[in-house]
Order: sequence, then C-alpha cells, then structure tokens
Amino acid sequence: MMSLEEREIYEEKVMEWIEDYFVLNEVEIEEYPFFLHGKLVRDKKENP
Repeated sequence: MMSLEEREIYEEKVMEWIEDYFVLNEVEIEEYPFFLHGKLVRDKKENP
C-alpha cells in the first residue's frame, strides 16, 4: 500500500503530464477510479 506522501507525488506527476500534453482550458479532467491516479481527459463540450 502507498503512503499518503507517495500518492501525492504520483498525483502531481499525473497532473504535470496532463498539463504538458493538453491545453487545460480546452479539456475537462475527471477522476477515473479504475486506475490508480487515473484521470479521464476529454474535450470540453461547447454550448451551441
């Protein structure tokens, strides 16, 4: 089992990766509980 400190480190690394590869104001990020520190990243829906 991971310590709280380890979890925070991995969470930060996941968010850093997302920030490096996606334009944050163009995507929605949700928790994806099927994977440890999983994130679901998808395009924002624009209102017509």
